[in-house]
This record gives sequence, structure tokens and C-alpha cells, in this order.
Amino acid sequence: MRKLLHLAPLFAVSFCVLYACWVCFVGTFAAHELELGVGAAFFAAVGLCVVQNANDAHFRPRLKHWLEALRIPWYIVADSSQLFLITVKDVLGIKRAESLFRLATFDAGEQCDVQDTGRRVLTVAYTTCSPSFVVLGINVRDRYMLFHQVQRSEAPQLDKDLGVRA
Repeated sequence: MRKLLHLAPLFAVSFCVLYACWVCFVGTFAAHELELGVGAAFFAAVGLCVVQNANDAHFRPRLKHWLEALRIPWYIVADSSQLFLITVKDVLGIKRAESLFRLATFDAGEQCDVQDTGRRVLTVAYTTCSPSFVVLGINVRDRYMLFHQVQRSEAPQLDKDLGVRA
């Protein structure tokens, strides 16, 4: 019971923030969207509390890893334009989109190290922000990252700085 009371402030704050994000995301105050938002924010806040309460879910990335987020807007713009060109070529029959699942060597660090865990989490989050690059998972033991790309390209500098060696 004491742990639940300890998580109450986290739940309250995260629920409010997540609900505000939902409203901004849908861009409307329609009743059905507001109701769906309450449910989505509730389940997301519960999930956040469950993860926070787990004994092995420690997340402390270094400042330099947080600063890699400054590159994300450029990657989104560049990949969106690249994805647009790939789509146009595919629709016009000039060149089909490749749609590749790939493995890259990844310096995953140690399983229980909080800074390595933080770096892995940020690598997945930052990389998946790009519309043409989705990380499906990181295998810490074998030190590789599985990802999907619409068209083969070199790993972005952001990923190289976070440990990708492809």
C-alpha cells in the first residue's frame, strides 16, 4: 500500500501531461476524442508507474546522450523528403521501395548498467522518430540492433554517436 501512495504523485503528473499531449495530438475538443484521451492517458500513466516500480528499470543516460535529441528535427525533415521521393518513385513504377529488415552491430553495454540502459532507450526513441527508420529491438548479449528501413542507407550520425557500428 505504501508503494502505491509513493507512485500517486507520479501517476497524477504523468496522467495530466499525457492527457495534454493527447489533446494537442488530436487537435480537437470533440467529446469522443476527449473521452478516448482519458482512457489512453490513464493506461499510459499506469504503464509508466508499473515500469517505474520495477526493480530493474533504471534509466540514467548521460547528458551527451540527451543532447543528441537536438539532431532529431533535421533527421525528420531529411527522412520525410527522402521518404516522399521513394514513395513517388514507387507509385510511378520507377523504382520499388526496398523495405528492409537489417541488423547492425551495436555497443549495447552492460545489461544492468543504468547509463547503458539509458543510452539504449534513447537510441530506440531517437532513431524511431525518423519516418523511414524503425528500431525493432536491441540484443544486449549478442550486441546487435534489429531495425527496419524503407531504403538501405548508412546509419545516421546520431546512431553512430549512441553506439551503432554499421
